[in-house]
Amino acid sequence: KNVTDGVLELMCAAKEGNMNNVAQAAQAASLAINGLLTALKPSMAGSAASEEALAMVKNALANLGGPPQPQGRQRTQECRDKLTEICRSLAKGISTLLTTSKTKPEDVGAMSKKIATMIPGLVEMTRLAAAAMSEAASKKRLLDSTKDIANATAKIFARVKDAGADPKNAAVQQKTSGAVNAGTAAIARFVNALKAGAVGDREAAIDEMACMAADMDVASLCAAAGQLDPNIEAISQTIEGLQAVLVQAAKGIASSSAGVVAATKGTSEQLGTASEQLAAGLTRLSKLSKATASLVGDSLSQQNILSGARAVCLTCQNMVVSARTAQKSPGDQTAQTALQGSSASVAESLKAFIENAQATNSEASRGLAELEGAVAEIRKMLSTFETPAFKGNMNATVDDVIASARALAESSPPPVSACN
Repeated sequence: KNVTDGVLELMCAAKEGNMNNVAQAAQAASLAINGLLTALKPSMAGSAASEEALAMVKNALANLGGPPQPQGRQRTQECRDKLTEICRSLAKGISTLLTTSKTKPEDVGAMSKKIATMIPGLVEMTRLAAAAMSEAASKKRLLDSTKDIANATAKIFARVKDAGADPKNAAVQQKTSGAVNAGTAAIARFVNALKAGAVGDREAAIDEMACMAADMDVASLCAAAGQLDPNIEAISQTIEGLQAVLVQAAKGIASSSAGVVAATKGTSEQLGTASEQLAAGLTRLSKLSKATASLVGDSLSQQNILSGARAVCLTCQNMVVSARTAQKSPGDQTAQTALQGSSASVAESLKAFIENAQATNSEASRGLAELEGAVAEIRKMLSTFETPAFKGNMNATVDDVIASARALAESSPPPVSACN
């Protein structure tokens, strides 16, 4: 209105031809225009920020179908925790954005841009979580619900932009509220898909246990052939130290297996998490078993350790499979009995494994003691040989010397091969 009035006065002054009045009217019109531009700047900035927010969402959505960025191996549970936190922040953000569009429309653009920064993180963590899932249906559901969140958020940004431009328009405000409600519903569907993905954790854990059992089987065959590769990480360790850590890891497996059995009374998400924790414990047990076996001198002891670890992996795998069936059919007594039996098998395999590990340590200590005794005996003989009083066998012939040398040569390969 000020601009219109100023321009009208300027036109009237120009028509009259009074230059003083023209100058005054021109100055008033200029001030009115500057005032209008100043008033429009926040709105223009907000509009630009809203456009940037929309662009960020679209770019993130375009990356949804691609492979995740290399960030190291992350378990699904870690991804799920981060995604849950992002969803909480996103739900809170769009709710606050709706209020802002009514009370402080000039802040809509900046707030939209802040919310948009969450979407790339949501997409990337979803890709990581989906990559770890073995069930195609769970993976598709998670990716589809992520796409729904991104599209709903983009629509919210467009609606609040309109609402900010016309905050008193009831129809526009109603559409904005509807868009926010749709966004909240999309977030809820995503959380449900995330929970359903725990089933994928369980199946992935079963596959991982099978792979570890196969790895232990191969390592045991190499030990039987005397070709077990040395473990670099074990070089600076002692058998006693590794054996203690190995026994502790086995006890951790016992605790995790009990958690799997208990989780059958809960949700599929709880069972998936418990199965994944068990698989993580078995991964550590397998690595420690190979490290310990590499320090053991005899092939049979190496095989005992590795075969024992393989048995633990297989019994744990069978238990998770039984747990899956027992959870699906809580009233099936056969399934419950099978779960109890598989749990008992895990306990038996762990007991045998710990006994083997402890026995291996005892055998290794006894072998080292015998070796140290032999070294002491050889040093004693050398000390006697170097004294003036030593006369040796004065009646020995050349044939006797050759026979003694041959006997020494024949006895050297066994201890050398044992070290290798």
